[in-house]
Amino acid sequence: MWKTTQWSQIIEAQQQNQQAIENLCQDYWMPVYKFTCKYYKHDAEDIVQEFFIKFSENKWISRVSKEKGKFRTFLITTLIRFIKDKRQERQGQFEKDMANLEEPSRLQDFNRYWIENLLSLVARKMHSKFEKGNFLDYAIFRMYYYHSQSAFFRAEDIILIDNFLQKIAQEKTLLDQFLNKEIKESGYSTISPTYTEISKILNAILESHDIGGMTESNVEDTYKLTIIDWKVTNWKAFAQELMVRFKSLSKKYKWFDHNQQYVVNFLNRILENEDIVLYCDVPENFVANSKSSMHKNRMVLEYLYPQYIEKYQAKCNRKILEIHHPEFIVPCLYQEPSLLSIASQLEVPKYKVEKSLKESVCLYREIMIDEVSRYVYPSEVSEEIAYLHNLL
Repeated sequence: MWKTTQWSQIIEAQQQNQQAIENLCQDYWMPVYKFTCKYYKHDAEDIVQEFFIKFSENKWISRVSKEKGKFRTFLITTLIRFIKDKRQERQGQFEKDMANLEEPSRLQDFNRYWIENLLSLVARKMHSKFEKGNFLDYAIFRMYYYHSQSAFFRAEDIILIDNFLQKIAQEKTLLDQFLNKEIKESGYSTISPTYTEISKILNAILESHDIGGMTESNVEDTYKLTIIDWKVTNWKAFAQELMVRFKSLSKKYKWFDHNQQYVVNFLNRILENEDIVLYCDVPENFVANSKSSMHKNRMVLEYLYPQYIEKYQAKCNRKILEIHHPEFIVPCLYQEPSLLSIASQLEVPKYKVEKSLKESVCLYREIMIDEVSRYVYPSEVSEEIAYLHNLL
């Protein structure tokens, strides 16, 4: 069982345990930073640094108690007072913003940042918990609850990093050369890069190199656009651009809506059935090395809309890494996750997926309770989790 620490981080910090205070500041740096960015866009990082230095030096943590309310309430109240103390240095619009600083909507912003940070902390602890556990169970959990929206790696998509890097080095493939090159250029540690660092390095490789030549594996030859192929945040704007360029085709395929489903269906149909080069200008010999008509069309769409469509090469590279290192990398799903799709991808029975998810959810709840217990009095843990759930 995961031991519940019951307010332990607060208690240790109140005893002036410097490491506990530093951990507290580190854990909740991000929600404080995001909130401060609303008022100090250019020097928010310096302001937050100053806030946490004063938080530690002035022993503000000693003021926290159950009778005075939750730690989150204490932290945001202290932060607001700190920001207001600095408002004499700011004029104009900043003063108007500060006048409304304690409005419910402002406090709700902080609560949202707090939740985002809490979920990130729990995800990292879930990841570390599986470092010595069953990777298959971890992969099932991540694929179902955190399925990727991109071919690019997140830190939690990789596990057992030292073993992973050791295996790559032993194989002495192009990937090993690319890794060493990117590590050297990035300035990261060549001995033991962190998960965040190695994910950034791998993403640089996905985007900049063709690692397909180092294996004999057949990557699925599909150029259709799937859920991991998009950078789009404004589907309406993207749809309007497409309607201008492909007006005749939009009529041919009876596409008149601006939502995501219609856009994706329309693009996949013209990928399969049309010659997109006829509708645009592309550099000479740009598609000379295309492998098929669909490949050519995909290359043209990526060229025309780099702000909306991810490179197919990144998806190919990710797939190759998943094939050759299935014990270290959480696979991408090219569709919305279901028990059946995960079972099919991992080649395990559906009942195994169901059983694994139940066990993983229990572990996740234990970690969540433990994390919340670090800053909430024990008798209020359930109430706090319910509150956060409602905010979500």
